[in-house]
Amino acid sequence: MPNLLLIDPDRVAAEMLVRRLQRHGYEVTVAADGAIGLELARAEPGPDVVLAELAVPSVDGWELARRLKADARTRRLPLLAVTVRALDQDRARALAAGFDDHDTKPVDLPRLLGKVEALLQRRATVRPPADAALPTRERLLVLDGNTEQPCQPLVDGFRERGYTVDVVTGIDQALQLLDKVAFQLALVDMRTRLETLDALSAIRETHSRSALPIVIVSVRSAPEDTIEALAAGANDYLSRPVAFQVLLARVGGLLKSTNQGSGRTETRRVRRIESGTTLEGRYELGAELGRGGSARVFAARQLSTGQQVAVKVLTTVDLEDGSSVTRSVSQFQREMAAIGQLRHPHIVRLIDSGMVEQVEGALGQRLHLRPYLVMELLDGQSLAERLKAGPFAVTPAIDLMLPVASALELAHAARIVHRDVKPANIFLTKAPGGRDHPIVLDFGIAKQLRGDGALAADGASLSEGGFVGTARYLAPEQADGHRISPSTDQYALASVILECMSGKSPFPREMAQIVILDRIARGEVPGPREQVPSLPEPLATVLERALSLDPAARHPSIAHLAWALLPFASVAAQAAWEADFRAAIGTASDRGSAL
Repeated sequence: MPNLLLIDPDRVAAEMLVRRLQRHGYEVTVAADGAIGLELARAEPGPDVVLAELAVPSVDGWELARRLKADARTRRLPLLAVTVRALDQDRARALAAGFDDHDTKPVDLPRLLGKVEALLQRRATVRPPADAALPTRERLLVLDGNTEQPCQPLVDGFRERGYTVDVVTGIDQALQLLDKVAFQLALVDMRTRLETLDALSAIRETHSRSALPIVIVSVRSAPEDTIEALAAGANDYLSRPVAFQVLLARVGGLLKSTNQGSGRTETRRVRRIESGTTLEGRYELGAELGRGGSARVFAARQLSTGQQVAVKVLTTVDLEDGSSVTRSVSQFQREMAAIGQLRHPHIVRLIDSGMVEQVEGALGQRLHLRPYLVMELLDGQSLAERLKAGPFAVTPAIDLMLPVASALELAHAARIVHRDVKPANIFLTKAPGGRDHPIVLDFGIAKQLRGDGALAADGASLSEGGFVGTARYLAPEQADGHRISPSTDQYALASVILECMSGKSPFPREMAQIVILDRIARGEVPGPREQVPSLPEPLATVLERALSLDPAARHPSIAHLAWALLPFASVAAQAAWEADFRAAIGTASDRGSAL
């Protein structure tokens, strides 16, 4: 009985289609999102045909097709798009991504059954070449330092079978290429025993056995040569003359075990974070867009799709043992999973995240964990850059900050505190009509709240140093290392609002960070009317409350602060945001407490 995998987020429609297919003798498994669908498609025994909606959460239909066609285990698995997207360009895009056929909703069952049967018959008649251990798209590095017996015939054999092969003749060339390109396996054939061991040692400084399998091809066939090479980091050892079919089988076996094994859980090591570096075989870094004390931002290309993205690589503490890696990776992945669920027109879209280990020292003796975030690439400038041109008037400043407040309120509802609200983390793009469209950036040091609604500020964070955030915008409790909560972001937002209207920070640029922290912790910060003498008294009162030394004395939430700011916004902004904040703060009595 043929087994179909149906990937469709519409539960009612999926159930109806399953019943109809079952009446025609098919077994049907259902997945509601693309990520689960990928796992089911790769399972053993897998489905005979995949039917997928293009508009699915987690991994959309186009990306799902690309991944399945790039995977050795599933590239011949028939894929049928069954979707509400019925335009010719939708069909063309689906087929280009890897779908074998396309059908539209509402489902015409006889037509759909005909397409499924055609795909099943096609799969039954297509057989891979007998010697193809793995299909194409695997990339091999050949270090060919044996000029007496070059590897070119072996290289030609792999290329004929669809592998991408890069050939270098020296260890330094190999290391430079490994820094920039993600290879799935390396073949090493050096002239002498010492050259072979040197090559193994150099590569293993940055790439483990599971991250990059290495096969040694050598004229030396003594047992001690094999034992020595395996002890030095080789995964396999073959003596010349090499039967190509044997080498192909050995390479295929190593690649298969790597794809199914630790490649999913191990971080990839790199020597440098710079333009040209590839992170985990997924993102190729381009031009550096900016840097701060704890991060660098690059334009980058997602290799699987060609999409242009922004990659922010964070700085963190040295790694001293494996347990610290495990804790940091687990914590980072949990937090990024939560942040990735935030959907708001004024929050930057998080596409992906990951970690690499950067190696320093000639012998690779120092490791630094480098978490990275992948975000949409925006066009515009930061609020910090915009303020160099001068301050905003009161009404435009409030109009600009209301969407930021809405974005932070959504994050707080998801129990996420930003912890670093500042002008540099508010990016201004242009909306239709030329209006500034603010987008909140850098949730990279955001934290999820505990069940008691607060979070202890931790020194062992994803930023180096004894505190998390930027000194000039820290709330007193944050500067003093005490528990933080959503009101911490409220304090920072009020500080940013005042800076929008004054055009400058209340702390001189040359003031030492330790002095700033001490003044904030003591509440010795100039008040709103000191920073902006022309500020209306009622607005000053609203902001003074948000800047209270005691978090409990601030507005009950950022939504309450925003509600109190609405009277100072333009009529258009009030109309746009009044309903949003009314829903957020709840009852009329709560609204009264905000004022």
